[in-house]
Amino acid sequence: MRAKLTNRLEVTASVIGQSDILHGFPAAYVPLPGYRPLSYVSNRDADVQEYSHDSWGLGSLVLNYAGQGFSVVSSTSFFMRRIRQLEDDTEGSNLWLEQNFGSDFGHPVITAYSLNKERRFTHEDRISFDEGTLLPHLSGIAGVYYQHQYSSADVPVNHVPALAAAGFEPDWFGANLGITRSNDYAIFGEVYYEIIPNLTVTLGIRKYWNKASGDASMNTGILFDVNGQYSPAVSDKQSGWVPKAVLSYKVGDHGNVYVSASKGFRPGGSTALLPDICNADLANLGLDSDKVRQYRSDTLWNYEIGAKSRFAGGRINASAAAFQIDWSNIQQSTILPTCLLSITTNAGKARIRGGELEISGRPIASIPFSIQAGLGYTNGVLLQPGVLPMPANSPLPQMPKWSATVSGYYENQINNTFTFFAAADYSYSGSTKVPDGAGGFYTRQPISMINGNMGLSFGRSQVMVFVKNLMDKRLNYGDQPASSFDRQELLADGTYQRLPRAVVSRPRQIGIQYQLDF
Repeated sequence: MRAKLTNRLEVTASVIGQSDILHGFPAAYVPLPGYRPLSYVSNRDADVQEYSHDSWGLGSLVLNYAGQGFSVVSSTSFFMRRIRQLEDDTEGSNLWLEQNFGSDFGHPVITAYSLNKERRFTHEDRISFDEGTLLPHLSGIAGVYYQHQYSSADVPVNHVPALAAAGFEPDWFGANLGITRSNDYAIFGEVYYEIIPNLTVTLGIRKYWNKASGDASMNTGILFDVNGQYSPAVSDKQSGWVPKAVLSYKVGDHGNVYVSASKGFRPGGSTALLPDICNADLANLGLDSDKVRQYRSDTLWNYEIGAKSRFAGGRINASAAAFQIDWSNIQQSTILPTCLLSITTNAGKARIRGGELEISGRPIASIPFSIQAGLGYTNGVLLQPGVLPMPANSPLPQMPKWSATVSGYYENQINNTFTFFAAADYSYSGSTKVPDGAGGFYTRQPISMINGNMGLSFGRSQVMVFVKNLMDKRLNYGDQPASSFDRQELLADGTYQRLPRAVVSRPRQIGIQYQLDF
């Protein structure tokens, strides 16, 4: 909803929300060493209907004031999210019981229920001034930013009758309530100055302050001490400067070349206290449970050179860029090889080099057909692994070297009522290395996908026939670790090996869609 209060002041209010219910997860087992889905049929030991219910809402209020030579924008938003999830952990949890207590408890059904909540309040005020308002050839923006975030992760008590019958006290695996809060403050500014005709320098700076805390909690269950394991409150403060500099030169009326350098960061955070069964894995990494309660912010410097241009009478846009990113104190998640639980910690340093090329536009003026294509290359190297069990100069995990996209769209008005349209797109992402937690890697297969649609639009309506995943690819998008213990499979030599479960692509979908705009 938008309203113009005066000739200069405008207010915009919006509310949006969504609720997703999954009866079962979009996941399949990806056996090693192939690390790819062989079947979408999951043979489970228990008949448990896994589910996830994800609901969120976002409300915002934006004020825009247009002055003479300047403008002011004030934005306030509130976001809420709630996720309820039930997961079947029967196989992995029963194997852990047998390996640690030496007996079969009847292979009971063991599930993990969790309830996660998040609230975020965000406010930003910024003022921008046009070129010449303060000084000739100078324009810029300045502002302030604030965000408060509250998160809770609740794993309630889930009694296992078979454990109670065997005399276990308590008779559940683990339960805890973790609550974290953070407050982020920032002031920022950016100026653009034309040094000489066509040559512009951009200088920006952001000063930030971050305060994060985690409430004290009590971890209970057989994974912890019989009287529970107390997790003390933690807190952390961070502050810093984030600079940016760009030098650009305008070439003719349709292009420019530029060089830039900028700094970025991700704030740190805290995690739940790990049970004692992970102590040996942590010791092998030179860590302990207290050290992995918190992880620090990571930082990167991005250096880039590029060019953008329009040609063929302005119908075609093209851009090319090359970059290097120096990444330090990397936030890295890994699965501990023995206890099979995950941690987030700070690794050492990495270097990422790459480039990208993009072309878009309408190749032939007389034909209503537009294309968009992109090609990217990225080479990431972990120079200093820090505490992670990975060798120096190994590939940076989860980073494909090559990626590509191409899409086309055709639209033609048949008569005064109907317009025909057709579209297709192809995307490709190369294979990636995924750490196994013990110094080695899995290789995740390349990802490629073709989609298409065609239909008619008339008035405020649209009818479309579509196909998604045309080639019916079975793709691994990445691990979906278990909430408790990962399932393992027995090998020929009598040892066990983790059986990962991954988020996978949906099978080929063909359908008809009707859309009404109002």
